[in-house]
Amino acid sequence: MLNIALKVLKYSFNLKKGERVVILTDTGTDQRIPCAFVEAAQELGGKTTLVTIPRPDRPGQEPAGEMKTRLEEALDGADVFLLITSVSQSHIAAVALSRKKGTRGASMPGITPAMMNCLADPGLKTRVDRVIKSVSGATSLPLAALR
Repeated sequence: MLNIALKVLKYSFNLKKGERVVILTDTGTDQRIPCAFVEAAQELGGKTTLVTIPRPDRPGQEPAGEMKTRLEEALDGADVFLLITSVSQSHIAAVALSRKKGTRGASMPGITPAMMNCLADPGLKTRVDRVIKSVSGATSLPLAALR
């Protein structure tokens, strides 16, 4: 998973040495995934903060007490955030504020090791490029066009 995390941070986020990366995870997530991103960010020279919260009962549930404060402090001044959680946390207040400040980020609710491994598929870039080419300049797109 480390090689995949390296590619995501390098190519999708253009992570630069010295940038601050905040990774939010929860106890309902396979910890190998956020740990791979922590290791990848450090290998690329990023300064990482990992925040682990109890598994939320529902999407968008705000972390409570000390965890909320810790997340807010971590996101303040972050360059990149990754939400690697069991349920979506993309609309919690600290993340919304971070986005408004221009922080680059991604939400990966429910991601599993099998999903991560799909990103290693050598044919994935070719398929994505084909889809991009087929929709470039389109004003509408019938769903059948993506086959």
